[in-house]
Amino acid sequence: MNDSDPGNIAKLGHRRWCINPSMKSTGFGESGNYSAMWSFDRSRDMTSFDYDFIAFPARGLTPNNLLDAEWAWNVSLNAKKYKLTETAEAVRVTVTPSAFNSKTAQFKKGTQPMEIDSLNVSQEFFGIAPCVIFRPRGLTLTPGTAFCVEITGFSDAAGTATTIMYWVVFTLPVK
Repeated sequence: MNDSDPGNIAKLGHRRWCINPSMKSTGFGESGNYSAMWSFDRSRDMTSFDYDFIAFPARGLTPNNLLDAEWAWNVSLNAKKYKLTETAEAVRVTVTPSAFNSKTAQFKKGTQPMEIDSLNVSQEFFGIAPCVIFRPRGLTLTPGTAFCVEITGFSDAAGTATTIMYWVVFTLPVK
């Protein structure tokens, strides 16, 4: 799921196929030190599957051992709900360290957004498009750390400019 090397970070094609919502079935194979995943299935009935976007890391609680601080993040948008407002160059992403109270499930957005060291909007068909790809610089994955992600440069289905916002909270690792 990394896919953040210089040859892949602009598209994240491997990751986007792995988390493609139209995939209903998959297959895994292994031989010695090699493994493979079949991810080109499109058997899910997408007419009855409604979503706003597919994000990595996912919105909400994310175990901190499922990614690395150097990996790119991405948000693949439902093209039936979101369109580019102007051009891909108009898309802006802010990732703001924030506070999360686990007892009340309340967030408090911080005031200083992180620097984004890579930003691209991929229109290529790897799973679903458009896909906003970005990498926050100086990320820490300490359990309890929360981030507010905001993306502008898109409009909703009615043509009204909109901000896509969600929270990510890193938790203890999965074993």
